[in-house]
Amino acid sequence: MRILHILNDGDEPLYTEIIDAMAREDTREIIDLSKTDLSYDEIIDQIVESDKVISWQ
Repeated sequence: MRILHILNDGDEPLYTEIIDAMAREDTREIIDLSKTDLSYDEIIDQIVESDKVISWQ
């Protein structure tokens, strides 16, 4: 399963710990909105291509 994690407020240690634990069984992609150069269309493409999307605040 491909899981996309969208970080709204940057990377936090708790987020990293949980994401790493989840990655043991699944493929992960991470988009940090505070640091990304991706366009809106590229982000939407990533969302559509993922099996599950988790948005972190």
